[in-house]
Amino acid sequence: MSAATATHELVDRAMRDAAARYGADSRSVQGYVRGKLAWDPVYRQLAARAPFPEPVFDLGCGNGLLLVLLATVQPGLRAIGVDWDDARVRQATSATRTLDSIRIERGDVRDLEIPLSGTIFLVDVLHYLEPGDQDRVLQRAAAALSAEGRLYVRDVDRTTGLRSLINRSQEVIGRALGLHKGTGLHFRATGELVGVLSQLGLETSIVPSWGKLPLSNRLIEAWKKGHAAAD
Repeated sequence: MSAATATHELVDRAMRDAAARYGADSRSVQGYVRGKLAWDPVYRQLAARAPFPEPVFDLGCGNGLLLVLLATVQPGLRAIGVDWDDARVRQATSATRTLDSIRIERGDVRDLEIPLSGTIFLVDVLHYLEPGDQDRVLQRAAAALSAEGRLYVRDVDRTTGLRSLINRSQEVIGRALGLHKGTGLHFRATGELVGVLSQLGLETSIVPSWGKLPLSNRLIEAWKKGHAAAD
C-alpha cells in the first residue's frame, strides 16, 4: 500500500469517527456534518496535513467539526475553538465533550486576544467581517504564530468569474436564511489577502479548495518568512 493510499484510508476512517460524534444532535445537524465531510474538500485537505504544531486555535470554529476531525487523526490534539454562534458553540461543546485537550469558547474573532499558537485556522470566516476587521484579525493571527507556526485561511476568491458568482450567491442565500451571522458579506481577491499576509511578514502557498463543487474557495497556508512550508 502506498503512503498516499494509507493516508487516504486513515482520513476516511477519521471522517467516519468524527461524524459519529454528532450522533446525539438533530437530524439536520447530522446531515450537515455528513454533507460537509463528503463534499467540502477542506476537511480532507487539512486532515491529510496532520500533525499540526500545537497548540491549535480555530477562529470561527462553528460546530467544531474541523477540530473533532483533526483530533481523530492527531490524538491528544491541544486546541481551542471559538465561535460567536451560541447554537454552534453548544454543538461543538457536545461533540468534543470526551476530548479533554480541546476547549470550546464563545467569542467574537474581531476583538479576540489570540495566544501564542502553533497553528491557527480561519476557515470560511473572513468574508463575514468588514475588510478592516479582516486585516486586524490577520494581524493578530500573524503576531500569535510561533516561529514554526502555520496559519490556514480558507475563503472565497471573488476573482474567479462564474465560480465566484455561484459561491457569493450561495452565501447571500445562506445569510438570508439565517444560517450565518456577521456584519455582512465582504468578499476579497485571494491575491489581496496574500498581499496583507506578506506585509505581515508571512510567506504563502495557495491551493484550490472547491473539490467537485462549482465554487471559488482557495486555501492559503502562511508561515513566517525564513521557515520552510509544511510538506
